[in-house]
Amino acid sequence: MYKYLIALAIILISAMALTAGARQAGESERKGKQIHESTVNAYSLAYNLIDMGGAGAEMEGHEGSAPTHHLMVYIIDPEGSPVNEAKVGFLVKGPEGKQQKVMAMGMAGGYGADISLQHPGEYTIRTKAVAGDETLLDSFEYKAD
Repeated sequence: MYKYLIALAIILISAMALTAGARQAGESERKGKQIHESTVNAYSLAYNLIDMGGAGAEMEGHEGSAPTHHLMVYIIDPEGSPVNEAKVGFLVKGPEGKQQKVMAMGMAGGYGADISLQHPGEYTIRTKAVAGDETLLDSFEYKAD
């Protein structure tokens, strides 16, 4: 009897370790630096920021507001699965009072859009995500150097 309990315990512990490893592996594939995490209506949102290194400076029509970064949000539903079908948008208000409104595209397991963080200071980042019948609204502050 004890042999079976010990075997069951070993199996359960191994399964927990594999599950944790799989989640960490998915998170490690995310690009950029994680800048924020939050929970909205039992959904987990993780934000990563990718520095474009001036790649957007030459983009036509972006004089004075060229994209400097790529903002990603990764959305996990209450059951722990990535949300793959959603409409996501960002509203970014900079320290100079200027607002950027951008729609995100689904990519690399999340949703991303190019934004400009040209001025140092505090940025307010607001997110709206619509996944099926669920509307997720999130907001946080990010300080750019």
